[in-house]
Amino acid sequence: MFDDSTVYILGNNPENSWQKTIVADVQSYSETILIGEYKFNINKRFFTDYIEPLLNIESYVEIESKIFKILNIIEYSDYQEVWIYLLDIQR
Repeated sequence: MFDDSTVYILGNNPENSWQKTIVADVQSYSETILIGEYKFNINKRFFTDYIEPLLNIESYVEIESKIFKILNIIEYSDYQEVWIYLLDIQR
């Protein structure tokens, strides 16, 4: 993996200041997920080389001054894949 992007973990509120900074392999990604009557367009995903306990589906992250909501986390034995979608919030 290419840990070339800084990801700021904001916790469960997009207005929080960051709780932790990690580096991750951030990639463009295009997937649409329907949950009930809501449609979510996944804009990006990122990979970590380990399991980060502060990341969960209630969390927000900041990447390149843009705020994203975590929609899904797939955990593997020693890394995780995190699907995120862009919120209309800028810093």
